Amino acid sequence: MAYEELISNYTIYRLTLTDANTEYSQAITAQPCRFTVSLDDLTSTARFTLTSGASGTGKRIFQGGEWHTPKPFGAFAKTIYAQSPNAGAILVIEEYKV
Repeated sequence: MAYEELISNYTIYRLTLTDANTEYSQAITAQPCRFTVSLDDLTSTARFTLTSGASGTGKRIFQGGEWHTPKPFGAFAKTIYAQSPNAGAILVIEEYKV
């Protein structure tokens, strides 16, 4: 894969979780993709899930400095739901279209 092709298939979303313990969402592509989720701040923690209303109990709990890469998606739109006990935490979502 050429470098130009890789860059054109790559998107970064920065989702600010403004209020503590409040669910925020970010839609990602309807194309087949992989994505990685991390936090911009090493002192924050967060949870994320693919089910609305479940981010407060989501099993994917992580701290700043950790990266999570779930299984690839098929060709359908998905939304990532997240929340943090730390107001102002920034969730970084890196999407790679395949």
